[in-house]
Amino acid sequence: MTVLAVMAHELGHILWWNKGLMSRACPNPPPGLNRIFWQIAWQNPAGPPPFHNFGVQFAADQRLRGPSKDDVRANAGHPGVARDLLSQIYRGDWASLLANVAPDEDLIETYKLAVLTSARSVGKGPLRSLVVNIPGIGSVDVIRDLFLSGDPNRWLSKKRSWVGNCMP
Repeated sequence: MTVLAVMAHELGHILWWNKGLMSRACPNPPPGLNRIFWQIAWQNPAGPPPFHNFGVQFAADQRLRGPSKDDVRANAGHPGVARDLLSQIYRGDWASLLANVAPDEDLIETYKLAVLTSARSVGKGPLRSLVVNIPGIGSVDVIRDLFLSGDPNRWLSKKRSWVGNCMP
């Protein structure tokens, strides 16, 4: 499953660039879903270059709400604050902490979860649970509670729907 996760992530990069997914509109989005992927969770994408350093955020990338990975890092000296910020990130908006870094990584990490939750003949079948433990806060099952929940109020549900219906 780990190798599949890496391959799906890297294929997501290829699709992002080769299919022009930064600005490509979904031809037939489900009702209530934005036609452009980044508009689900970002107010302004920086339009990253074909390569950017791992985990490096661009100042121009602005989320519609919530803290960033850099906010968590800036509060590393205040564990309670950092844990709370991390908990906010994992409340249903983002597929992973990396997805919170940039619009391209957001789509790519969402695509990766879509691949992992629909995998066939890989070990024990599709991924059905991925628990993230946040010390002092609790845990969240990113797959069961967020990705597969179908909750229309969670961005991650909307992103999953966009990837499932709009990826070329």
